Amino acid sequence: MKKVSGIILASGESRRFGENKLFYKINGKMLIEYTIENARNSLLYEKIIVFNPAVNYSVLNLNGFKIAINYDYKNGMSTSIGAGLRKVENNIDGVMILLGDSPLIDQNIINRMINIYSQNDAGIVSAYNSGIPVNPAIFSSKYFNDLLNLKGDVGGRFILRNHPEDIIRVEIDNNALLDVDTKEDLKKIFKN
Repeated sequence: MKKVSGIILASGESRRFGENKLFYKINGKMLIEYTIENARNSLLYEKIIVFNPAVNYSVLNLNGFKIAINYDYKNGMSTSIGAGLRKVENNIDGVMILLGDSPLIDQNIINRMINIYSQNDAGIVSAYNSGIPVNPAIFSSKYFNDLLNLKGDVGGRFILRNHPEDIIRVEIDNNALLDVDTKEDLKKIFKN
């Protein structure tokens, strides 16, 4: 089994939500707790979570997680990926980029992608929906410099576009792909 680190991006500003969505309680749990539990129960070799400095993460059970603080979070998602990547152990084969606001990306999806990555030589394993790349994605260590060099509010799609020959596509159930930008999104996900 290849060693895959999980980097959970949780340093966004939640502008459209009106408050920090990751700490919003739904069904008795904070939204970020769903993602934390999914990562904790998965085959990820190590787990890293990236917060911005304004967040009081002490209210969360983060046993087994490394914390990365992204002081540059206002400059977009690329800075969170970089902050997380700088915490990764040296002997890691790849990283899986996960969004803190995607509670339905459960350990089964995470494990399926890690297993596919471990059994193949491709440098990237990405979730897809109807031919469109979506989160999460696994990038092998050969792409770590590319990830560190991303600029602005972009994730790994730029790398996917430049290396289509090195991707294994994993179709993911449509509902699992929903991330939360508004309270209406939460209602769709949790059917409240």
